[in-house]
Amino acid sequence: MKAQAIVANTWASRVIAAIWVFAILLIAAPK
Repeated sequence: MKAQAIVANTWASRVIAAIWVFAILLIAAPK
């Protein structure tokens, strides 16, 4: 159970980080 929770947490963190990077790139991209 704990291992699954840790894996889920890791994936959630990766997804959130990816969304942040994507958003920053979109905002910073020259228009």
